[in-house]
Amino acid sequence: MMKRLAVLLTAALLVCLWGCAAKAPADGVPSGTAAPTPGTSASEPGTNASEPETGAAGEETVTYTVFAYGSEPSEGVKGVVFNFCTDTACWPVITSEEGKAVFTGPPARYHVQAAKCPEGWRLAQEADGEFYTEPYAQTFRIAFTASGE
Repeated sequence: MMKRLAVLLTAALLVCLWGCAAKAPADGVPSGTAAPTPGTSASEPGTNASEPETGAAGEETVTYTVFAYGSEPSEGVKGVVFNFCTDTACWPVITSEEGKAVFTGPPARYHVQAAKCPEGWRLAQEADGEFYTEPYAQTFRIAFTASGE
C-alpha cells in the first residue's frame, strides 16, 4: 500500500513539474498557461465565498473551481488538466464535460497551472496560464481556442 502511495505521489509531482516546465510553441501561445478571470457571478460555485468548509476529519477545506471555456462562455472544454500546487505537492484536476474542474483542499495559496490541453484546443491568445489562489474559495474562468482558429 505504501509503495503504491509513493508511486502515485511521485507521478503527481512529475505531472506538476512537467506543467511548470511547459514551453511556448512557435506561435507564441504557451499550451500550458492561461490567464484567470475571477468569477463574479454569485451563481457559480465557490465565487466570493469567504467561509472555509469543514472536511470529513473536521479539518477546514476550501473549494476552488476553474471553468475552461471555448469561443462561447457556455462552451465547456473537457479534458484540460490543471495542477494545484503548494511548495511540497501538486494535485492534478481534469475538467468535466462542462469544462469544470473542482479542487477541494486545506486553505492555502495554491499555484495553479493549465498543464495540458486536450487535442484540438490551446489557450486563447489573451490567456496566461499560471496564477495563484487566495486561501478562500474562488472561481476562475480560462479561455481556450480551437487549434485551427
